[in-house]
Amino acid sequence: MEILHLTLHRKWFDLIAAGRKVTEYRQDDEYWHKRIFNDDGSNKNFDEIHFRNGYGNHRPLMVVEFMFAFVTHASLCVCANGEELSGRIIVIAVGNRLRFENYKIAGKRMCGGCGSLIQEEYSLCDSCTLRVNAGVLAWNKEAV
Repeated sequence: MEILHLTLHRKWFDLIAAGRKVTEYRQDDEYWHKRIFNDDGSNKNFDEIHFRNGYGNHRPLMVVEFMFAFVTHASLCVCANGEELSGRIIVIAVGNRLRFENYKIAGKRMCGGCGSLIQEEYSLCDSCTLRVNAGVLAWNKEAV
């Protein structure tokens, strides 16, 4: 399984977690281009994107599907969430949110399976806990 690891500020992390931001942007420089594209310009074969909010041992993690990426000019992008872009950028399309870890909103934690708000001391909601105990992964979309 190929994973693209990206670190985000809390604002962008929250918007993606809420489903209000479906694209992530990176400047099209040599560093990012080599990480996301093959030598022939095609997308690397990523299965997932692991978004982290900040640095440290207990930072939130959000796992999402990697859809595709492409290079374009910032003037052709519609930035509905206040992103400030310029020059050539890489647009990364974000798919379904698959799971969360260590993610809290206003003192409440999000379920690691379905993303619903739960009590702070648990990592899965009751429904996802039952699915895990039954041998079904909580973040399996067919099972939810």
